Amino acid sequence: MNWTNVMKSKFFCLKLCFSVLVLSWFQLACVSSHIKVTAVTTKQVKAVALTAIQFNRPDYEPADQDDFTHQARNLNCVPPEQLWSEFLEPSHAKLIMNCLNSLESGVGRYLYIPKTQPYLELNADVIKRQPECLLKTLKTIPLPREIYFLGKEAGTEPESELECYSASFSTKTNRVLDAELRYARINVNFEFPLSRKLMNEKDLQIWLETKLLGILNQNENDFMIRASLVPDLTCTQCFKNDALFLDKKKHKLNSVEWP
Repeated sequence: MNWTNVMKSKFFCLKLCFSVLVLSWFQLACVSSHIKVTAVTTKQVKAVALTAIQFNRPDYEPADQDDFTHQARNLNCVPPEQLWSEFLEPSHAKLIMNCLNSLESGVGRYLYIPKTQPYLELNADVIKRQPECLLKTLKTIPLPREIYFLGKEAGTEPESELECYSASFSTKTNRVLDAELRYARINVNFEFPLSRKLMNEKDLQIWLETKLLGILNQNENDFMIRASLVPDLTCTQCFKNDALFLDKKKHKLNSVEWP
């Protein structure tokens, strides 16, 4: 028996096993986040103008980095009130606000569902621990796939012109080789009571927006969104239906910033 060949075979097997483990860990790390991170998501945004937000929620799969077969796809931005129109309809909004305002304690435990059009869904595994009224009024919450917004990076002067950024949710979360990893699901918790009562549909919209921004937040100790800087032409196209966009961007209007 050639012991040298035996040792080489064992070393090769160990190296192969180690490579598989490293690859598996890398794949899990890549799918464990609900936020899409690329080479251009380098900006650290510390404040977002709540009155200058647009959503993009296409019904097709995102293209791969080197896929140029669908160049005709247009950027179709809509304001938050359009995506959440069902919730903001006065009679439905009243039910939701009554629910949220009534919760003196507790946690709404949602799961991030990484579909082509992502959404939050109350976690059925802990359904008995959920506030009952949430099951009736906010069982699922649609999310944009991309959010475009005006904001500021850390260290920016208070009165400086706002910049346009974008951040995206990942549609590949919890998946490795098209297989779903149930144990790697992303939990999103809404804690109660509210910091203040919601009085009208605009309050409800702002609450939904801040919860969305909280999901994108990547700093446990302080607010910070990793985002991409959007070219002026693309940003103008996205906000084309907002007649006050340029005034907001140039700080000619007082902006409500979060946080």
